[in-house]
Amino acid sequence: MFLIVNINQNLNNQKQIIDYAPNDPFEGAFSYLTSIKGKNALVISTSGDSRSNSRNCINKKWCGAWISSPEQNSWIKFDLKMIKILVKSYTLRLLSVSRAEPAPQSWCVEGSNDNYKWFVIDEHRKNSTLVGNSNPHNFTCIASSSYRYVRIRQTDVNSLGGHAFCLSNIEFFGVLSSIES
Repeated sequence: MFLIVNINQNLNNQKQIIDYAPNDPFEGAFSYLTSIKGKNALVISTSGDSRSNSRNCINKKWCGAWISSPEQNSWIKFDLKMIKILVKSYTLRLLSVSRAEPAPQSWCVEGSNDNYKWFVIDEHRKNSTLVGNSNPHNFTCIASSSYRYVRIRQTDVNSLGGHAFCLSNIEFFGVLSSIES
């Protein structure tokens, strides 16, 4: 699945710092980029959608859940096109009324500049933070490089023992910069 969102301006070799604010946990890089219109594009793709559309994950007002096809190493990927991000943190939420939703417990956030070679930015194993919890949770990263492509990939079974990757909302925070020509 792909989503194309237009970006209004090139950062013209400037940097835009987007910090995490606990009172608005989904006002980050995607919110910033989708609020601007222009010729560059943000593309969202996935390893496969089972339920709902992945584009909804960057809509902070969405109250549903995207669920991938039940495949090992399911992922959702963001192509920032002419922009790179140095990820400092990210927020995840799974709107869940019970423990019946397949919450991710093991995942990694990865970055790439060529869409082939991926570098781990952050990793969690057997983390139950999102299980039965509808509150957004922010995860801090220690990244040293900026990336055009960022993806989050489920690396083990979810809370129900399956491989479907389920998210309601995702947002990244850090430093945006333009890709030099």
